[in-house]
Amino acid sequence: MGLRTAQSSRGMGASLLLVGLAATLLSFITGATLGAVKSPPTPLQPLDQAALRVMSFNVRVNTASDGDNDWAHRRDLVPATIRFHQADVIGVQEAYRGMIDDMQQR
Repeated sequence: MGLRTAQSSRGMGASLLLVGLAATLLSFITGATLGAVKSPPTPLQPLDQAALRVMSFNVRVNTASDGDNDWAHRRDLVPATIRFHQADVIGVQEAYRGMIDDMQQR
């Protein structure tokens, strides 16, 4: 009644593997969909005067093989996202000088 055979355990393992693969695929699809957002929502509410908002942002290098993720497609979204979070202090990673100049101009 409650006994498991080697065969039923293997069937359970295959089912778990299938569920895991489906969950992984769903996370990639969801991430791709969320990554396609072109503008962030309206800004957050201001914090009180004593608060300090700190942000770290990996802007990702500008590589010719990036296709849809090329800097030309991200140069407006990145500074808009940073402004959205209303950070007092910002640290960026993987930004080249030209990318920083682009962000400062926007």
